[in-house]
Amino acid sequence: MIALAELGWEVSGIDITDKAIVAARALFARHGVRGELAVADATKWVPPQRYDLVTNTFALPATREAQAQVFATARAALAPGGTLLLKDFDPSMRAQHPAFEHYHLPSVEELVADFGELEIVRAEVVETPIHDHARKHVQGEPRWTAAFLHARRAGR
Repeated sequence: MIALAELGWEVSGIDITDKAIVAARALFARHGVRGELAVADATKWVPPQRYDLVTNTFALPATREAQAQVFATARAALAPGGTLLLKDFDPSMRAQHPAFEHYHLPSVEELVADFGELEIVRAEVVETPIHDHARKHVQGEPRWTAAFLHARRAGR
């Protein structure tokens, strides 16, 4: 979000935890950029407007049902001609880290089906760097993977 704000985009973001929003606001201030950041639950949040770019990276809830609600929010937030970028751990990650045992990790195929009304630009499993906060739980340098979706809404 910082990079987008530095490029002149108007940036808005939500997170379910106030800790994340406080940290994001501090980061924005350090970089001298502005954005509208709010504590909100993406399963219930009603977008106040439509956006040209909607992203969700490693922020999906644990259950398939809650994920479906987040996806509905993303669809509601996406403007005609807008772009959706979604990236989250794929099902193979259950074997990499015990924390994923009780999570529904969406496959690329599920994401394509979930956003089938959009034009799918790219949908694939991609390598992703291990998160810093997880390094203490793993040995060596495992290959972490994520399901990635780039889609576009028709219009404009």
